[in-house]
Amino acid sequence: MDIHVIVNNKNTRLPEGTLLSDLLKKNSYEGRVSVWIDDVQLLAADYPNRVLFDGEKIRIIRLVGGG
Repeated sequence: MDIHVIVNNKNTRLPEGTLLSDLLKKNSYEGRVSVWIDDVQLLAADYPNRVLFDGEKIRIIRLVGGG
């Protein structure tokens, strides 16, 4: 069974039980990113174990350093 989530304003279908870390890898988000789910920012330590659920709105932002 699949779930439907919104990732950066795009409707996305994923297998039920998908972890946030799987979504990040699938979409080539490597390195430092900031993730918000339903307007709540997650800690990077939570990414590997956070299961995604139907209807969630996910925002992923790449962190870019500079000087």
